[in-house]
Amino acid sequence: MKSIRLKALASNQGQKASSYRWQHALIIGGTGMLAVVTQAIIDQSHRVSLISREPGRFVNSLRKNTSRVWPFALDYHNIDAFAEAFASIVRDQDVDLAVLWIHSSGQIARAHALATLPSKTLIIDIRGSSQATAQLLENDQPISRPESLCRVVLGFHQDADTRRWLTNREISNGVLAAIDDPRPIHIVGSLDP
Repeated sequence: MKSIRLKALASNQGQKASSYRWQHALIIGGTGMLAVVTQAIIDQSHRVSLISREPGRFVNSLRKNTSRVWPFALDYHNIDAFAEAFASIVRDQDVDLAVLWIHSSGQIARAHALATLPSKTLIIDIRGSSQATAQLLENDQPISRPESLCRVVLGFHQDADTRRWLTNREISNGVLAAIDDPRPIHIVGSLDP
């Protein structure tokens, strides 16, 4: 089903694949606060599989490089449909970068994605501060892929007397920094009050 679509789209790419940083990037949940990250990855990738509940709306808002984006309308809460489509995407196309923004309610989907992605894939696994602390994440890291997994924990911004959530720009800058310099744990903002 989806694999036929992927193979057909692969032959329609104009620029040589070797001139891109990423041959195939896969993004889950990159159409909202991570839109800047998604656009940057699209600009640096031969092809991008974009999994979102409504990826078409995001793709329609792009100004360039839309032919390299393959949108998949999936909800990771529907684990059977998600698992089948995800496995097809990963099986039919080598994925060298995966950015996962999966809420805490999608732990089964996250576990499936981590188990299914090839070991060579650089995985940027984004977590909200309510999902994880640095101590918890150190114990949560799969032993089979410590060199290719970067957990990004989103904290908050702390001034002298005020505390606020991170802006979309601050989050995007932190995620892009993690892609450029992947470490096991990358904290954006502060976790401690």
